Amino acid sequence: MKAAVPLSYKPKLTQRRRGPMKRIAVLMLGVMIFLMSGCTPAVHKDLKPTGYVNDFANVLSLQTKGKLESDLLNYKKTTTNEVVVVTVDSLDGQDIADFANHLARKWGIGTKEKNNGVLILVVKDTGKRRIEVGRGLEGVLPDATAKSILLETRPQFKNRQYDEGVSLLVEKVVLATKGEYKAPPTEEQRFIAWFISLAWWEKVLFVIGALILLCLVIAALGSDSGSAIVGAFIGGALGGDDSGGGGFGGFGGGDFGGGGASD
Repeated sequence: MKAAVPLSYKPKLTQRRRGPMKRIAVLMLGVMIFLMSGCTPAVHKDLKPTGYVNDFANVLSLQTKGKLESDLLNYKKTTTNEVVVVTVDSLDGQDIADFANHLARKWGIGTKEKNNGVLILVVKDTGKRRIEVGRGLEGVLPDATAKSILLETRPQFKNRQYDEGVSLLVEKVVLATKGEYKAPPTEEQRFIAWFISLAWWEKVLFVIGALILLCLVIAALGSDSGSAIVGAFIGGALGGDDSGGGGFGGFGGGDFGGGGASD
């Protein structure tokens, strides 16, 4: 006759299975907390705005900081647009676009109603720069224009002329938000302008010469390669490109995204 099993008895196998499951749950919770804490770049957690010019890297002279602060404050009063300058020593390997976006969101540059803020970020150790554009200003300061401004001011930062470089960046960004900035013409635009300036008979000769040259290239390379060249030529002539944008809000707590450009 078998002995009765006590009612309080629990199989040891069940108790052993609970241990690993509990450890896995704790591990997963720890990973989630780590990932969530990494959503905000650590470098800018302690950065607090001191005004419209925040020279945390100490690369600007007092005279330049004072002038830019006064100019941007007056610009804010007349337009409600907020342009903010930030310089930092390093991003510690963080992506400049992510850093600028998080910082702009944390500070809330621009107004809630218009989302009309711009953040100009300069990183000292790498020389990288970023223009983060609010949604309300994307029409006058699209990604392509922001990129053009950064390229125009590259020589100053390459030579570490921060006073001149930051001042020029601010000047061109303000002009763009007023709709007054004109980007330098691209190679394609210069060619089109040159072609338009030709007399009608010069245009005809140019087209005939281009067609003859194209036929010679096709004949030299064969039908298959020639067809590929023709397709590429037509695609290049008729194709185009576009760029997206986002937006960030401002000191008034507006909306934001990822519009802007880096260099």
